[in-house]
Amino acid sequence: MMKKKLNNGRRVSPEMLRSALGDMVDAICSSSERPVMIMAGNTFEIHLEDAVVNIAFHERKRRPRKRRKEGEPKIEKRVTQN
Repeated sequence: MMKKKLNNGRRVSPEMLRSALGDMVDAICSSSERPVMIMAGNTFEIHLEDAVVNIAFHERKRRPRKRRKEGEPKIEKRVTQN
């Protein structure tokens, strides 16, 4: 499992995410007889008696990797000691 710090969270394993989402679904379904779910675009909301759960999916745009041109030397990072 990677533990790289993000803005307000951390990376977790898929198993941990499944477990957390499963626990959340159990809590939502047991707290309300009939929760209301609204879906719009890449967002969905679950309205409960006392709260609202908002989940939005945002696609992250990645920059393409720069490729070395043929014959161009490979740049190696060197660590210097003081």
